Amino acid sequence: MKSDQHSVAVIIVSHNYGHDLARAVQSVFAQTYPPVAVAILDVGSEDNTWAVAQQIARDNPPVPVQLLQLPNVGPSVARNRGVELTQSDFILFLDADDYLAPEYLQKTVPLLAGQPRVSLVYVDSQMFGDQIGRWSIGPYDFQRLCRENLFNYCVLLRREAFVQVGGFDEDNFGYYEDWELWIRLGKQGWDAIQLYEPLFFYQSHGTTSLMSYSKRLDKIYRAYITARHPELYTTDQVTAARELLTEAPAGWHRRPPMKGVANMQRLVREFPDNRHTLYFLGLACIHECRHSAAVVALEHLLQLYPDDQEAQLALRKARRLAPYAGELPAGAVAHMQAIKRCLQRNDFPAARDELARCVAETLAVPAADPRARQVANIAMNHLLDSAEDWQRLAEDRERYIHELRGWINELNKGKSWLEKQWKYWENKSREPKPRWWSLPSRRKKNHPAPAG
Repeated sequence: MKSDQHSVAVIIVSHNYGHDLARAVQSVFAQTYPPVAVAILDVGSEDNTWAVAQQIARDNPPVPVQLLQLPNVGPSVARNRGVELTQSDFILFLDADDYLAPEYLQKTVPLLAGQPRVSLVYVDSQMFGDQIGRWSIGPYDFQRLCRENLFNYCVLLRREAFVQVGGFDEDNFGYYEDWELWIRLGKQGWDAIQLYEPLFFYQSHGTTSLMSYSKRLDKIYRAYITARHPELYTTDQVTAARELLTEAPAGWHRRPPMKGVANMQRLVREFPDNRHTLYFLGLACIHECRHSAAVVALEHLLQLYPDDQEAQLALRKARRLAPYAGELPAGAVAHMQAIKRCLQRNDFPAARDELARCVAETLAVPAADPRARQVANIAMNHLLDSAEDWQRLAEDRERYIHELRGWINELNKGKSWLEKQWKYWENKSREPKPRWWSLPSRRKKNHPAPAG
């Protein structure tokens, strides 16, 4: 790198995104303006993230790669630790499920280098996954920033500015932590610039359950930011924010996200009649296909707070999906959660393979038994054939998960049901009608390849 060029370090954080990590890293290695260092942080992952990161570091990377494994400390602490691992003029944060266009740094570094009072450069986002489209929020305006988050976390950031304001707030586990950082930068007089090009590829995980979490938590997150910076808001706004925060569990902002049945059960024991802990316990049970438990939690919430409309909607959903959700063995539940992750990223072959392993365990046959793969093929064909297009698949994905559970339950009832399914699909396979989900053009359209 020439002496007049500015150095860039890229901080990549992964929490259970080992299957996407290599793509994110490759997009950094492919930069036409190469960074001087890459730090990969595995933050409490339960998948193969650490193994993938180690392999990347061993494979003679074109850029020095540093690795750090942490417990689930959240993105705020993890990104701060990543900054401490590196030395550079500028910093770029990247989550493992997203990636960059090859010219990201080539086009943003000169903008940041040329204006010393600019703390960061942000670009337009190209979304892929459950939502597809370009996100361009508009030019920087601090007053508007106080009302809404103007840009995503993936920005080219001046290290001097980052250090001056103290980095990410480590008391904030990961609740709009990037937005709160941008506000502190603005309060110190730092400016920002938008580059109107879609150089950042953001994977949308807009499933129904995640949107339910976001809708509920958005009000709490905004209240947290308002209470942290009261001088930027009206007296009424600050009062309302503090009142709303009194309903949240004490110290919630220092905890992992209010997700997962085990995590929420602990919170409910600590705060037994809290409307938010009961609501998120209900959502967690729905997410893990435990609908009878979800109904119990949500009914209890509505006995205490009968006007909670979000709980009413969640309860209706739990009751509607209950017929698909019989009790499964503990091992099958883990398989179903893995299958759901595969479907959420439209990886149907991986979902089929995971289902085949689950079927093999259910039928007590070796994993290589062809019957397990046949059953998995039948089930996946059924799900994909019943969807009309990609949008329908995204909207109905949770119902499909519960139908797969129903298939596994039926396997326990005898071979006659399975033989009927085989016969049905043998006849179906003879039909000349093409399947939309097998058309290469649709797959290509909805699976953007990594830039470079």
